[in-house]
Amino acid sequence: HPDYVALERVAYAELGLASMSHRPDGPPPLVKYALTHLFVQAEFGLCCPVSMTDSLTRTLRRFGAPE
Repeated sequence: HPDYVALERVAYAELGLASMSHRPDGPPPLVKYALTHLFVQAEFGLCCPVSMTDSLTRTLRRFGAPE
């Protein structure tokens, strides 16, 4: 649905919810959690995909092979 795609754009591109924890200049964790909390009040269906993308990035950086 076009509205869901628009919310994905807000979550991933505009707010960067899935990448905040992984940027060298990223905000403190409390800021990320507060923004996520506010965002999911509008669309809880994106909470899982955003959280899993964030978690997978951490896991791949920590345990993934360099190639």
